[in-house]
Amino acid sequence: MEVTCTGCSLLCEDIKIIVENGRIVKDFGSCIVGNEKLRMAFSPERFKEYLAVEDGSLKRLSGDEMAEKVAEMLKSSRKPLLYGWCNSTCEAISLGLKLAGKLNAYFDGPLSLYYGYAIMAAREKGFYKTTLDDVRENADHIIFWGANPAETFHRHMSKFSVFPRGLKAERGVESRILTVVDVRKTRTVAHNRLILQPGEDAALMEALTYMVETGQYPGESKLSLPLRRIASLVRDLKNSSFVAIFYGLGLLGSGKAEENLSALHRLTDALEKAGVRCVAMPLPGHYNSLGFIETCLKETGHPYALNFTPSGVKHSPAETSVVPILVKGEADAALIVSSNPLASLPFKAAQTLASLPFAALDYVETLTVKHAKYRVPVAISGLETGGTALRLDGVEMKLNPAVEPPEGILSDEEFLRKVYENL
Repeated sequence: MEVTCTGCSLLCEDIKIIVENGRIVKDFGSCIVGNEKLRMAFSPERFKEYLAVEDGSLKRLSGDEMAEKVAEMLKSSRKPLLYGWCNSTCEAISLGLKLAGKLNAYFDGPLSLYYGYAIMAAREKGFYKTTLDDVRENADHIIFWGANPAETFHRHMSKFSVFPRGLKAERGVESRILTVVDVRKTRTVAHNRLILQPGEDAALMEALTYMVETGQYPGESKLSLPLRRIASLVRDLKNSSFVAIFYGLGLLGSGKAEENLSALHRLTDALEKAGVRCVAMPLPGHYNSLGFIETCLKETGHPYALNFTPSGVKHSPAETSVVPILVKGEADAALIVSSNPLASLPFKAAQTLASLPFAALDYVETLTVKHAKYRVPVAISGLETGGTALRLDGVEMKLNPAVEPPEGILSDEEFLRKVYENL
């Protein structure tokens, strides 16, 4: 049978598994990340017990008892934070928004740190009208900018962007140009590999834009790259029919995200005016990052960093995203859903979160789970429970369960519904 892998936002739907006696005995087509997720379902290390910290020791609870405890914690909170969600189904996210509305809570996810702004910018540019399937069939120039898919999105190149044969890329990789721009050499293969100094991204994009528009060298260049390398890339770009740019944290995590994205979109506009079709998509890692944003937009009109109040939902990322909320001490309890913020937030924010009473839902015992007052094991989406998610290009994918979760273990959505009913 086939399952959809939720190891990353590619949501590969062609993973074949063989199930015997309720266990997966073989899988075909998964990458190292997907294989690890399949393995974890039946690992002795699997997090399976509902645990609460009471009087300094761990106490085992039933699922119903845990839902009551979590609901009581949230009800007694002045202003809770509901955080995570990008590794949950759209249905669980929708229920989380209802929880936030009932509790007048903050509601946010990892996207407010880096990828949220980029996804919204790409959305406004209309880039999500292009799908990965379209890229596979028609793109003849692929650019990875500040991204290393060979070690992060393992099947991106083999399934969609580089190696497959397509309608206008009849010989696969031999019909495409592959350009990689980064600050160091990575394992991602390339025909053109441009190694920049940190912080040079926007300057390179501006130089490329100028040369595409004018056909001339820029008057001054402070780039570490020789102009002949830049001119060679410009020739390749202008000789292409469809350029697909995929970018990652190398572009967004440098402290110049807005400047870099503005320069990137000017480059895509210049190529479009030159008769070259061009799209640029971010590469968020969490499997339902696009689903998080689209669900929030559909139900609240805002994408992330939400503050539910009696007078309505407020959205001001400088004030209502997770970092300022925690640093300013504005939340006094938290519900963490399928996320590991203690391992990813800035130190001050993580330190504040660790000091709060909070519940954590996950299928693996992360650093965040180990520090939670209420530790809630949940089923693995796409393997043990179904639902809906959006791929990194915005395509809706159905998740169909293949095996049963451990006895007594619920999905995110099922547990959250129990919490909601106890409020």
